[in-house]
Amino acid sequence: NNKNQHPWHQTTQKGQIIFVDNPGIHKPLHNLNKRMMSFVYSALETSNLVNLLIDATLKFGHGDEFVLETLKNISTPIFLLINKVDIVKKEKILLLIDKYKDLLNFKEIIPISALKGTNLDILEDLTYDNLPEAQKIFSDDKISDQSQRFLLSEIVREKVLSHVKQELPFVTAVYMDKLEDEIKDSSPNALSGKKKQVQYISATIFVEKETHRRIVIGKHGRLIKTIGTQARQELEHI
Repeated sequence: NNKNQHPWHQTTQKGQIIFVDNPGIHKPLHNLNKRMMSFVYSALETSNLVNLLIDATLKFGHGDEFVLETLKNISTPIFLLINKVDIVKKEKILLLIDKYKDLLNFKEIIPISALKGTNLDILEDLTYDNLPEAQKIFSDDKISDQSQRFLLSEIVREKVLSHVKQELPFVTAVYMDKLEDEIKDSSPNALSGKKKQVQYISATIFVEKETHRRIVIGKHGRLIKTIGTQARQELEHI
């Protein structure tokens, strides 16, 4: 998957934020990686605000240095978001803040917990404060500019990676084979006349190796069943 930019938006009385999920910053070794990085550079320069999200539980390494060197070349304001503050001691968070302050001129440094919701309200307020005044790009009832098939495939892919992210690389892809609507009787008694719309979805999960396929299927097919169940539960809300 070339991990195209996926725009989503949040619209409130304060304004509208459009989120763009980009491929991770990395040294491109192959043509696919070079193409992914071209998306990254384009988005970094054309966005109004960049959020750099780091994991407070991980050690600072060469990859972090490369990311910061890349960000030094852009003029877009940057927020540093230090995640997982709910499981890391305050002293370590303060050391991280001091370290990153010396490495890059961040517009804001915000310790957060995506899991617990810590300081996400502050992040939202500061985001609105740093966006320019402009007309809405998305109407209130439109959550994305992506097709329904694409959104459905991304939900299935997210469920796969949530279970096997340590074992499986991010080259996993999902293709929607079938997406059909059908009107069926909502009651076992067909004479009741009540109808309901049923959506049939069939998807294929692509992985690189046979070992990856066995991981996704799981022992006696248990994992693929779990993935299917969780995906269906989320799809019902779309």
